Amino acid sequence: MEEDENAVEDPFPEEPGITDIALIVEDREIHTIKAFLMSVSPVLKAMFTSKFREKSEQRIQFPEKKYDDFVLFLKKLHHKEYLELDDKVKRILPLAREYETAQIVKDCEAWMISRLSVKKSKENAFVWRGNRSQDLNYLIEWLTIADDYHLNDLRSNLFDIITKYDFLMSLNYSEAYKHISPETKAEILEKKTVQC
Repeated sequence: MEEDENAVEDPFPEEPGITDIALIVEDREIHTIKAFLMSVSPVLKAMFTSKFREKSEQRIQFPEKKYDDFVLFLKKLHHKEYLELDDKVKRILPLAREYETAQIVKDCEAWMISRLSVKKSKENAFVWRGNRSQDLNYLIEWLTIADDYHLNDLRSNLFDIITKYDFLMSLNYSEAYKHISPETKAEILEKKTVQC
């Protein structure tokens, strides 16, 4: 029998005697271990141990969740493989917050901070993506994420870069800047004023 070259490997297959619960996301099964989920998420622990109907079920529906995002989240929880988080942070963080998995939030924040390592050009300017306008949009987008998820260390690093490398003059022209809270805008300006 030939293997289908297009077949996608099931990242969480049923393993009789090991897995004991199936999470149903977009009509697809994700098999895992209930005790593990309860140990890493107080929300899932409450779901599986309280008077919710899920307590006794072995197949639990997760409506309105995206299968690929949920699999990424669970892979990160299970440490199944090293995940390069680049574009995945925005997909994992909402689930990490919803299910109160603090370690995943910390891991995402640490990864984002590690990506902010500053490379200086001859002009002593911040160069990250190679284009100042693109850099500013990423910084603002990440600042919005830091605010939304209370990632204070990331926020502090972003503030330092935005104020130190004089992105302030370009802020008003950034589409992403319009999405920052008025409080954060005021804080950026205050930090820049203090540095002057």
